[in-house]
Amino acid sequence: MEMYKKIVFFDDLSDEAKEKARQWYKEGQDYPFLTEELKQFITEKIEDLGFAVDDLEVLYSLSYCQGDGVSFTAKMTKGLEAYEVNRSNSNYYHEMTISEVYHETEDGEQTDETELLEKMRDIAKQAEKIGYGYIEDEEKDGNIDEAIKANEYTFTLEGERMNPDSNND
Repeated sequence: MEMYKKIVFFDDLSDEAKEKARQWYKEGQDYPFLTEELKQFITEKIEDLGFAVDDLEVLYSLSYCQGDGVSFTAKMTKGLEAYEVNRSNSNYYHEMTISEVYHETEDGEQTDETELLEKMRDIAKQAEKIGYGYIEDEEKDGNIDEAIKANEYTFTLEGERMNPDSNND
């Protein structure tokens, strides 16, 4: 005998089932706008230092785990001078993985850019705080409830996500 489960919308769930539905929603999020938010922030901060920014790549992991944070690589110019922000080959994404700011003078000499490296790491640390703030805001119950309703997701009475095209046995 085939079992069918009643499919309901979020508003029809009990408080306990709503919590389960919210958890499902949180687990499936990759925060598609976060990368752009971080790129914009980092670009503005580097531009505030007088640099033009090219080829900015932002890497992050914001799960409140050891090794989490924000890191980036970029090519920058200031006048005719070119700089590269490099990161270590690491599975971690925090400010300390920004390993160097490479700058070569016109006569081929590499200069020590320790002060600029520290500024880049500080920007990454600030971006981490912005990233966590973004996620915390997105994960507020009211925001999740709105997204679930707007997408018209359906659930079982227990709060399990139901795909309306199958019976989810």
